Amino acid sequence: MNLLCGKKVYLDRAKKADIPLFKEWWNDTTYQATLRRDAIFLITEETLEEWNLRPGDRANRDFFGFAIRRIEDDLLIGNCGLMQIRWQARSCELFIGIGNPEMRGKGYGADALRVLVNYCFQEMNLHRVGLVVSGFNAQAIQMYERVGFTHEGAMRDYVYRDGSYYDMLHMSVLDHEWRSPFE
Repeated sequence: MNLLCGKKVYLDRAKKADIPLFKEWWNDTTYQATLRRDAIFLITEETLEEWNLRPGDRANRDFFGFAIRRIEDDLLIGNCGLMQIRWQARSCELFIGIGNPEMRGKGYGADALRVLVNYCFQEMNLHRVGLVVSGFNAQAIQMYERVGFTHEGAMRDYVYRDGSYYDMLHMSVLDHEWRSPFE
């Protein structure tokens, strides 16, 4: 079994050729609004190269980023990663986004999430994997619940979008709660 491969997608290291597509996604303000907690801003290719091409090397062990590719044709459809890795506490926070709008709602995000969480527990020997999600992102919240994440709490009125305040929800899954989808 390939540790970074699911049923529909596999996780890969980002390539320099991916950067223009990442830039297109991250400069889509609708997409960015679902992922960011603070102000939306336009991003440069140089910043994206820094974020995506160095993660996981020995000099940067608190951030691991991955490109999400579809198995059937290697199409780049999104990205995900681990941040705020606390090695002593065996904990991290993850993020995931399906940047290609045509690929959303088709199970690719859930498959990538399962692969990423499984990697955290099986390869990195982490104990806790957490995430934060804006309260207005119902589709993402439902996916996290389906995959096995538990609600921990909320930071009330933490995100301001389109003239309204929304809670920031904290969710996590612990190693003993996790059932690998690949066993």
